[in-house]
Amino acid sequence: MDFKNYPTKEFKYFVYDPEDNCTIFFKTEEARDKCAEGLISSYCNDGWCDLVEYIFSGIATHGIVKFNEQKRPEPEDFETEEEYEAAVDDYPDMGYETCCEYKMEEL
Repeated sequence: MDFKNYPTKEFKYFVYDPEDNCTIFFKTEEARDKCAEGLISSYCNDGWCDLVEYIFSGIATHGIVKFNEQKRPEPEDFETEEEYEAAVDDYPDMGYETCCEYKMEEL
């Protein structure tokens, strides 16, 4: 079965497994529903496990995307020391190789 552990435009149908505390994403509703049915059955051994009541499924509408990515300035990338120092002053945190922001975007 084709699945991912995170949503994409192609993999947006999901089911949540409370025992493993994970969400599994599928390409189709049918694949998601088949997984959910098997998951529900797995919670019944010598009686029902209470966790079965916490299984849920749905469609992810948004996912996280990176934007405004900046690479840390390096001295060799500038013609003068002044240009480099100006870039360092503008860079959010020299302790990181890259800095960026994240936002939710419709899948």
